[in-house]
Amino acid sequence: MGFLSALAKPFKAIYNQAKLLKDIVAVLFYFALLAGVIIGAISAPLPSVVTIPLASVLSFLIAFIAHKSFRRLSSHFVEQNDETALALKLQEAQNQLKREKEEHQRALDQLVQENRDLKNQMDTSEQTRNAYGKIDFCAEITIAKPQHKDYIVKKESLQTLLHIPEYAEILPGQGFWESSESYQSREVLFIHKIHHRDAIGFNLANIEFAVGTDGHIYMKGVDCKVLEHLKADDIPGTEICWVVSDKGDGNIKVKTSESFDKFKNLYKTQQTKLYEESLSENNEHQAALITTRLHTMLMEKYPNLKFVSTREEAPAGLIWSSLSSNTGSIAVMEVVIQMLSGMNTMKQIAE
Repeated sequence: MGFLSALAKPFKAIYNQAKLLKDIVAVLFYFALLAGVIIGAISAPLPSVVTIPLASVLSFLIAFIAHKSFRRLSSHFVEQNDETALALKLQEAQNQLKREKEEHQRALDQLVQENRDLKNQMDTSEQTRNAYGKIDFCAEITIAKPQHKDYIVKKESLQTLLHIPEYAEILPGQGFWESSESYQSREVLFIHKIHHRDAIGFNLANIEFAVGTDGHIYMKGVDCKVLEHLKADDIPGTEICWVVSDKGDGNIKVKTSESFDKFKNLYKTQQTKLYEESLSENNEHQAALITTRLHTMLMEKYPNLKFVSTREEAPAGLIWSSLSSNTGSIAVMEVVIQMLSGMNTMKQIAE
């Protein structure tokens, strides 16, 4: 059927063109006939009172007869214009339908994507809750265990130590048999091998959080510190705590009197303690650097996150909670999980 329709189109077009040509010829004929009447009326050797009415009657008759041909001719152009207008309207309708279809498809795609995003969000939230529920919030996360193996070597004049009350009380005076020895020549020589170890890290039980009305998350207690001093293995080495006297002739005399034993024991204990406190201060400094790195990493990822040292540094009126009491805030859960991930990454690097 489609083939016959396609085959008939050329013949229909030829037929329409032939009709158009016929109507044009007919109209031209009537124009020529009308022109002949007018010219004849003008050139005829008859009085005007005769030619003018006669020409008018003939012109009316010609026009009356020719109006069908004029109407058929004009119909060709009207039909053509109607077909063009119809084709334009049809094309516009098709374009409008295509646009509406595309808009509906985009709306459908958007709904599908929003549904997918919502499902992913729900899945992520559920996974976040499950992961958060497995965290031990009483745990301590040890980042590193720095150790120091070194010698303490000190040599001080007893004269300078007399200004320290706790030493002055137990240092013996100079006996009469030591009159030839200057008290200023007495010195304490202390050599001790030390093995110092600390565990530095985070205590999750000390961490608290609060959520402000502006959406900011405040966290307190996220600080890396020296968690404990670890017992180090005893390492054999030189151990000396002597009171010596230099007579100035190159001879060194070691005081073996029991009267110096209290002083030597106290001096050894205090000097060892001071040295270990110095090492712990260095470890605290290292822990502070770890804290800064962790805070910076988390705040870059979560711009609404703020760390404080005390509650007073945060806005008043906040409700503070421990990490273990968080049961609803997915945003806080995500921050905590990312925080623990950062801590474990630092731990792996330190190892």
